[in-house]
Amino acid sequence: MRNLLVLLLTTASLSACAAPQQAVVPPAPSQADGTLSLLWTQTSVEFAAVTRAAFVQAAAALPSLAADPTVFAAVEQTTAASLPPAVVLDLDETVLDNSAYQVWLIKTGQSYAPETWAAWCDAGEAILIPGAREFLLGAVAQGITPVYISNRDASCEAATRRNLEAVGVPIVEADGVDAVLLKKEQPGWGSDKGSRRLEVAKRFRIVMLVGDNFGDFLDGISLAIAERDALAQPYLGWWGSRWIPLPNPQYGSWDAAAFGHKMTTPPSEQRASRVAALRGWSGPSPK
Repeated sequence: MRNLLVLLLTTASLSACAAPQQAVVPPAPSQADGTLSLLWTQTSVEFAAVTRAAFVQAAAALPSLAADPTVFAAVEQTTAASLPPAVVLDLDETVLDNSAYQVWLIKTGQSYAPETWAAWCDAGEAILIPGAREFLLGAVAQGITPVYISNRDASCEAATRRNLEAVGVPIVEADGVDAVLLKKEQPGWGSDKGSRRLEVAKRFRIVMLVGDNFGDFLDGISLAIAERDALAQPYLGWWGSRWIPLPNPQYGSWDAAAFGHKMTTPPSEQRASRVAALRGWSGPSPK
Protein backbone atom coordinates (compact mmCIF):
# COMPACT_ATOMS: atom_id res chain seq x y z
CA MET A 1 0.00 0.00 0.00
CA ARG A 2 2.84 2.39 0.91
CA ASN A 3 4.55 1.68 -2.44
CA LEU A 4 1.28 2.37 -4.28
CA LEU A 5 0.87 5.71 -2.46
CA VAL A 6 4.42 6.73 -3.34
CA LEU A 7 3.79 5.79 -6.96
CA LEU A 8 0.61 7.85 -7.10
CA LEU A 9 2.26 10.91 -5.53
CA THR A 10 5.25 10.61 -7.86
CA THR A 11 2.99 10.32 -10.91
CA ALA A 12 0.97 13.37 -9.84
CA SER A 13 4.14 15.38 -9.30
CA LEU A 14 5.51 14.47 -12.72
CA SER A 15 2.18 15.28 -14.39
CA ALA A 16 2.11 18.70 -12.76
CA CYS A 17 5.58 19.51 -14.10
CA ALA A 18 5.10 18.05 -17.54
CA ALA A 19 4.31 20.21 -20.57
CA PRO A 20 0.55 20.57 -21.12
CA GLN A 21 -0.89 18.19 -23.68
CA GLN A 22 -3.22 20.77 -25.21
CA ALA A 23 -1.85 23.54 -27.42
CA VAL A 24 -3.62 26.35 -25.60
CA VAL A 25 -4.23 26.69 -21.87
CA PRO A 26 -7.78 27.92 -21.18
CA PRO A 27 -7.81 31.49 -19.86
CA ALA A 28 -8.70 32.36 -16.31
CA PRO A 29 -12.45 32.98 -15.85
CA SER A 30 -11.95 36.74 -15.71
CA GLN A 31 -10.39 36.65 -19.15
CA ALA A 32 -12.94 34.26 -20.60
CA ASP A 33 -16.07 36.09 -19.44
CA GLY A 34 -14.95 39.64 -20.23
CA THR A 35 -14.34 40.77 -16.67
CA LEU A 36 -10.90 42.17 -17.45
CA SER A 37 -12.13 44.31 -20.36
CA LEU A 38 -14.99 45.63 -18.24
CA LEU A 39 -12.71 46.35 -15.30
CA TRP A 40 -10.44 48.32 -17.65
CA THR A 41 -13.38 50.20 -19.15
CA GLN A 42 -15.03 51.11 -15.86
CA THR A 43 -12.14 51.67 -13.46
CA SER A 44 -8.90 52.43 -15.27
CA VAL A 45 -7.32 55.82 -15.71
CA GLU A 46 -6.05 54.48 -19.02
CA PHE A 47 -9.48 53.94 -20.62
CA ALA A 48 -10.67 57.45 -19.74
CA ALA A 49 -7.35 58.85 -20.94
CA VAL A 50 -7.65 57.07 -24.30
CA THR A 51 -11.20 58.25 -24.96
CA ARG A 52 -10.46 61.81 -23.86
CA ALA A 53 -7.39 61.85 -26.10
CA ALA A 54 -9.48 60.65 -29.04
CA PHE A 55 -12.01 63.44 -28.55
CA VAL A 56 -9.27 66.04 -28.04
CA GLN A 57 -7.76 64.93 -31.35
CA ALA A 58 -11.19 65.10 -32.97
CA ALA A 59 -11.75 68.61 -31.65
CA ALA A 60 -8.38 69.73 -32.98
CA ALA A 61 -9.09 68.34 -36.45
CA LEU A 62 -12.69 69.54 -36.74
CA PRO A 63 -12.24 73.26 -37.59
CA SER A 64 -9.99 72.67 -40.60
CA LEU A 65 -12.19 69.84 -41.88
CA ALA A 66 -15.29 72.02 -41.60
CA ALA A 67 -13.56 74.92 -43.36
CA ASP A 68 -12.46 72.84 -46.37
CA PRO A 69 -15.39 72.38 -48.80
CA THR A 70 -13.63 69.47 -50.50
CA VAL A 71 -13.64 67.28 -47.36
CA PHE A 72 -16.12 64.40 -47.11
CA ALA A 73 -15.80 61.81 -44.34
CA ALA A 74 -18.54 59.47 -45.56
CA VAL A 75 -17.82 57.44 -48.68
CA GLU A 76 -21.53 57.62 -49.49
CA GLN A 77 -21.17 61.39 -50.08
CA THR A 78 -19.37 62.69 -53.15
CA THR A 79 -20.44 66.32 -53.59
CA ALA A 80 -21.94 68.77 -51.12
CA ALA A 81 -19.60 71.73 -50.87
CA SER A 82 -22.39 74.23 -50.15
CA LEU A 83 -24.06 72.23 -47.39
CA PRO A 84 -23.49 73.00 -43.68
CA PRO A 85 -21.03 70.73 -41.86
CA ALA A 86 -21.99 67.85 -39.60
CA VAL A 87 -20.18 65.26 -37.54
CA VAL A 88 -21.78 61.80 -37.44
CA LEU A 89 -21.32 59.70 -34.32
CA ASP A 90 -22.30 56.26 -33.18
CA LEU A 91 -23.94 56.14 -29.74
CA ASP A 92 -23.16 52.92 -27.86
CA GLU A 93 -19.57 52.80 -26.59
CA THR A 94 -18.91 56.04 -28.52
CA VAL A 95 -21.09 58.58 -26.70
CA LEU A 96 -22.89 56.32 -24.21
CA ASP A 97 -21.17 53.81 -21.90
CA ASN A 98 -23.27 50.64 -21.61
CA SER A 99 -20.72 48.60 -19.68
CA ALA A 100 -23.12 48.31 -16.72
CA TYR A 101 -25.35 46.13 -18.91
CA GLN A 102 -22.38 43.88 -19.71
CA VAL A 103 -21.60 43.61 -15.99
CA TRP A 104 -25.21 42.64 -15.31
CA LEU A 105 -24.90 39.84 -17.89
CA ILE A 106 -21.82 38.46 -16.12
CA LYS A 107 -23.27 38.69 -12.63
CA THR A 108 -26.52 37.00 -13.65
CA GLY A 109 -24.88 34.39 -15.89
CA GLN A 110 -26.83 35.52 -18.91
CA SER A 111 -25.95 36.25 -22.53
CA TYR A 112 -27.00 39.22 -24.63
CA ALA A 113 -30.68 39.11 -25.58
CA PRO A 114 -32.74 41.75 -27.42
CA GLU A 115 -35.30 41.79 -24.60
CA THR A 116 -32.83 42.57 -21.82
CA TRP A 117 -30.96 45.05 -24.01
CA ALA A 118 -34.25 46.86 -24.70
CA ALA A 119 -34.93 46.94 -20.95
CA TRP A 120 -31.48 48.45 -20.36
CA CYS A 121 -32.08 51.12 -23.00
CA ASP A 122 -35.49 51.91 -21.53
CA ALA A 123 -33.93 52.34 -18.07
CA GLY A 124 -31.85 55.21 -19.48
CA GLU A 125 -28.92 54.58 -17.13
CA ALA A 126 -26.05 54.74 -19.63
CA ILE A 127 -23.38 57.26 -18.65
CA LEU A 128 -21.10 59.28 -20.91
CA ILE A 129 -17.91 58.09 -22.53
CA PRO A 130 -15.21 60.43 -21.11
CA GLY A 131 -14.60 63.40 -23.40
CA ALA A 132 -17.74 63.00 -25.51
CA ARG A 133 -19.83 65.84 -24.11
CA GLU A 134 -17.00 68.39 -24.27
CA PHE A 135 -16.37 67.50 -27.90
CA LEU A 136 -20.04 67.69 -28.84
CA LEU A 137 -20.62 71.03 -27.13
CA GLY A 138 -17.52 72.39 -28.86
CA ALA A 139 -18.80 71.23 -32.24
CA VAL A 140 -22.19 72.87 -31.69
CA ALA A 141 -20.48 76.11 -30.63
CA GLN A 142 -18.72 76.14 -34.02
CA GLY A 143 -21.98 75.66 -35.92
CA ILE A 144 -21.27 72.00 -36.67
CA THR A 145 -24.31 69.75 -36.19
CA PRO A 146 -23.86 66.39 -34.44
CA VAL A 147 -25.97 63.58 -35.88
CA TYR A 148 -26.21 60.22 -34.10
CA ILE A 149 -26.51 56.98 -36.10
CA SER A 150 -27.08 54.01 -33.83
CA ASN A 151 -28.09 50.39 -34.27
CA ARG A 152 -30.40 50.64 -31.31
CA ASP A 153 -33.84 49.58 -32.47
CA ALA A 154 -36.26 52.36 -33.41
CA SER A 155 -38.57 51.24 -30.60
CA CYS A 156 -35.93 52.56 -28.17
CA GLU A 157 -35.82 56.07 -29.61
CA ALA A 158 -37.81 57.90 -26.94
CA ALA A 159 -35.81 56.28 -24.13
CA THR A 160 -32.55 56.93 -25.96
CA ARG A 161 -33.35 60.60 -26.37
CA ARG A 162 -34.21 60.86 -22.68
CA ASN A 163 -30.89 59.24 -21.78
CA LEU A 164 -28.94 61.61 -24.06
CA GLU A 165 -30.68 64.66 -22.62
CA ALA A 166 -30.11 63.43 -19.04
CA VAL A 167 -26.33 63.28 -19.55
CA GLY A 168 -26.15 66.62 -21.35
CA VAL A 169 -25.63 65.48 -24.92
CA PRO A 170 -26.77 68.18 -27.39
CA ILE A 171 -29.47 67.23 -29.89
CA VAL A 172 -29.70 69.96 -32.52
CA GLU A 173 -32.72 69.58 -34.79
CA ALA A 174 -33.42 72.96 -36.37
CA ASP A 175 -35.31 73.06 -39.68
CA GLY A 176 -36.80 69.61 -39.22
CA VAL A 177 -33.48 67.77 -38.97
CA ASP A 178 -33.66 64.30 -37.40
CA ALA A 179 -30.45 64.01 -35.39
CA VAL A 180 -31.06 60.53 -33.94
CA LEU A 181 -31.27 57.86 -36.64
CA LEU A 182 -31.90 54.35 -35.35
CA LYS A 183 -32.12 50.94 -36.98
CA LYS A 184 -35.48 50.14 -38.64
CA GLU A 185 -36.64 53.72 -38.17
CA GLN A 186 -37.24 53.86 -41.93
CA PRO A 187 -37.60 51.08 -44.53
CA GLY A 188 -34.18 49.89 -45.63
CA TRP A 189 -32.41 51.07 -42.49
CA GLY A 190 -30.83 47.84 -41.34
CA SER A 191 -27.61 47.10 -39.46
CA ASP A 192 -25.44 48.64 -42.17
CA LYS A 193 -25.33 52.40 -41.61
CA GLY A 194 -24.56 53.54 -45.16
CA SER A 195 -28.21 54.26 -46.00
CA ARG A 196 -28.47 56.53 -42.95
CA ARG A 197 -25.18 58.28 -43.70
CA LEU A 198 -26.54 58.90 -47.19
CA GLU A 199 -29.69 60.39 -45.66
CA VAL A 200 -27.59 62.76 -43.55
CA ALA A 201 -25.57 63.67 -46.65
CA LYS A 202 -28.71 65.11 -48.25
CA ARG A 203 -28.77 67.88 -45.64
CA PHE A 204 -25.15 68.17 -44.51
CA ARG A 205 -21.55 67.83 -45.58
CA ILE A 206 -20.30 65.07 -43.29
CA VAL A 207 -16.83 66.18 -42.23
CA MET A 208 -16.11 63.58 -39.54
CA LEU A 209 -17.24 60.13 -38.43
CA VAL A 210 -16.77 58.94 -34.84
CA GLY A 211 -17.37 55.36 -33.71
CA ASP A 212 -16.13 52.25 -31.96
CA ASN A 213 -16.80 49.75 -34.75
CA PHE A 214 -15.57 49.49 -38.34
CA GLY A 215 -19.21 49.58 -39.48
CA ASP A 216 -19.47 53.14 -38.15
CA PHE A 217 -17.20 54.15 -41.03
CA LEU A 218 -17.88 51.69 -43.87
CA ASP A 219 -20.53 49.16 -44.90
CA GLY A 220 -19.76 45.59 -45.89
CA ILE A 221 -17.39 44.94 -43.00
CA SER A 222 -18.71 41.46 -42.05
CA LEU A 223 -15.65 39.82 -43.57
CA ALA A 224 -12.73 37.66 -42.53
CA ILE A 225 -9.84 39.37 -40.75
CA ALA A 226 -7.58 39.70 -43.82
CA GLU A 227 -10.45 41.00 -45.95
CA ARG A 228 -11.33 43.63 -43.33
CA ASP A 229 -7.72 44.76 -43.29
CA ALA A 230 -7.76 45.07 -47.09
CA LEU A 231 -11.02 47.06 -46.98
CA ALA A 232 -9.46 49.56 -44.58
CA GLN A 233 -6.24 50.06 -46.56
CA PRO A 234 -7.42 52.88 -48.88
CA TYR A 235 -8.51 54.94 -45.86
CA LEU A 236 -5.49 54.65 -43.58
CA GLY A 237 -4.88 58.39 -43.89
CA TRP A 238 -8.37 59.15 -42.64
CA TRP A 239 -7.90 57.67 -39.16
CA GLY A 240 -7.31 60.38 -36.61
CA SER A 241 -8.74 63.14 -38.81
CA ARG A 242 -11.92 62.37 -40.76
CA TRP A 243 -12.39 59.08 -38.89
CA ILE A 244 -12.04 59.01 -35.10
CA PRO A 245 -12.10 55.54 -33.50
CA LEU A 246 -13.01 54.85 -29.86
CA PRO A 247 -11.84 51.73 -27.96
CA ASN A 248 -14.34 48.93 -27.28
CA PRO A 249 -12.75 45.71 -26.00
CA GLN A 250 -16.14 44.27 -25.00
CA TYR A 251 -17.82 43.46 -28.31
CA GLY A 252 -17.82 44.35 -31.99
CA SER A 253 -17.60 43.05 -35.54
CA TRP A 254 -13.87 42.41 -34.99
CA ASP A 255 -14.80 39.43 -32.79
CA ALA A 256 -17.01 37.59 -35.29
CA ALA A 257 -14.41 38.14 -38.02
CA ALA A 258 -12.37 35.36 -36.41
CA PHE A 259 -15.06 32.78 -37.21
CA GLY A 260 -16.30 34.21 -40.49
CA HIS A 261 -19.34 35.98 -38.98
CA LYS A 262 -21.17 32.63 -38.86
CA MET A 263 -23.17 33.36 -35.73
CA THR A 264 -24.52 29.80 -35.49
CA THR A 265 -20.98 28.53 -34.85
CA PRO A 266 -20.93 26.68 -31.47
CA PRO A 267 -19.20 28.66 -28.68
CA SER A 268 -16.36 26.14 -28.38
CA GLU A 269 -15.61 26.47 -32.11
CA GLN A 270 -15.85 30.26 -31.90
CA ARG A 271 -13.22 30.27 -29.16
CA ALA A 272 -10.99 27.88 -31.11
CA SER A 273 -11.18 30.20 -34.10
CA ARG A 274 -10.30 33.20 -31.95
CA VAL A 275 -7.26 31.43 -30.53
CA ALA A 276 -6.19 30.30 -34.01
CA ALA A 277 -6.32 33.91 -35.21
CA LEU A 278 -3.95 35.11 -32.50
CA ARG A 279 -0.26 35.78 -33.07
CA GLY A 280 1.64 34.03 -30.30
CA TRP A 281 5.13 33.45 -29.02
CA SER A 282 6.78 30.13 -29.83
CA GLY A 283 8.15 29.87 -26.30
CA PRO A 284 11.65 29.74 -24.82
CA SER A 285 14.39 27.89 -26.68
CA PRO A 286 15.10 24.38 -25.40
CA LYS A 287 18.03 24.25 -23.01
